[in-house]
Amino acid sequence: MTVVLRSVQSDWIDSLSVQFRAHKRVLGQAVTGFGKTVCFSEISRRTANRGNSVVIVAHRIEIVLQIGRALLRAGVKFGVIAAGHPVSDALVQIGMVQSVANRLDKIPQPNLLVVDEAHHATAGTYQKLVDAWPDSYILGVTASPQRTDGTGLGKLFDALVVGPSMREMISRGYLADYRYLAPPQQMDLSQVATRAGDYALDQLAAAMDKPTITGDAIKHYATHLNGRPAIAFCVSVDHARHVAADFARAGWKAEAVDGTTDQAQRADRIAAIGDGRLNVLASCDLISEGTDIPAVAGALLLRPTQSLVIYLQQVGRVLRLKDDYSKAIILDHVGSVFRHGLPDAVREWTLEGRTKRAGVAAPPVRQCPECYGVSAPSPRCPQCGYVYATAPKQSAIAHKDGALVELTAKDPVKPKVSKDQLKSMIRAAKTFPELKALGEQLGYKPGWANFIHQQRASYRGRRAA
Repeated sequence: MTVVLRSVQSDWIDSLSVQFRAHKRVLGQAVTGFGKTVCFSEISRRTANRGNSVVIVAHRIEIVLQIGRALLRAGVKFGVIAAGHPVSDALVQIGMVQSVANRLDKIPQPNLLVVDEAHHATAGTYQKLVDAWPDSYILGVTASPQRTDGTGLGKLFDALVVGPSMREMISRGYLADYRYLAPPQQMDLSQVATRAGDYALDQLAAAMDKPTITGDAIKHYATHLNGRPAIAFCVSVDHARHVAADFARAGWKAEAVDGTTDQAQRADRIAAIGDGRLNVLASCDLISEGTDIPAVAGALLLRPTQSLVIYLQQVGRVLRLKDDYSKAIILDHVGSVFRHGLPDAVREWTLEGRTKRAGVAAPPVRQCPECYGVSAPSPRCPQCGYVYATAPKQSAIAHKDGALVELTAKDPVKPKVSKDQLKSMIRAAKTFPELKALGEQLGYKPGWANFIHQQRASYRGRRAA
């Protein structure tokens, strides 16, 4: 069997091949929904047909099973590296990274090592494979080529191939377009600590797992989705279970999934959100990356994150094309769009980490005071047609208790922040470019970033003395 590739996928594979002529370790970036698994399954088929061996690793069993299905569709004979599976002589092998690392003495060095969700590849278990197989070529694939804390992947990979943008994929009919609604005011998380580049999950769960927040989510789900399948992205296992229970009490069919859920039950609930047995599936981490899920109508963002990687994984999950070609509905109850920008904002990836436009400032968005939608800058709201006045300020948007606002954008939204929020945002801006980006986001004069930068330098000088 030969899988028919889209032209964008063939071009991406060709670009990877070009880089492998000069480099041994190549990272391929492509947005969620591009078909990265299909592509590296085809690469594995071609490699095996030349008599060369391939080992493919992933960090979750659901992803391994998904890869197995893609290899079967591509007509690739493969073995599975896992407890209870006999050693196979197949040229292509797949397994969880932990299982492969534990069996290095039984696995010959492959010609090609494929690392799915490669933003995890700097972890020690992956490094164990790299150290054991120094002569292997390495192909990493990811939608977001940086770690969740923004650290780059240049220590492991020598070259980066960037796939088509999300907007190009939408324009070509490969991904669904979307409507984005968000709160007119940013959530105050200044009292939540930061650990490893993101909010401390225990403190974040306490801040988010509240009846008022879940109540707003239920109300806006009824207004904008009204029974259509949606995924709620939650902070913790308990948060996901509470959200599911509250939706069920409100009359919707809802369940929760997380890493502790029985494997068969997880698979059934994921299938149920696609076949109509569930309205809402509340997830703690499990569905935010890698897992192949059915096309759903919407996303409920209930987990604030400082990580662009996690944000893009969440919103990318709901952009799979629907049978009716309807737009996805993203209900951002935590204001992630103000930190990270719209899902299809232009992001220039590098192996050094952070996007060139990253930092704490987001690409500009605009929020409509009529329909509460969020979009890129334009003279009128693309959702309801509202014509914006010249240079409106965020304060001109009347706050409605619990309301979500649909963003469009001509001018950057200038969020009102408290002193504590501002201090937290300044601390998070580690470099001068990040300070400059923060100043632009908040509407400050150009000299503000230079002033803060000089203050820091002076303070460091006094401490050194």
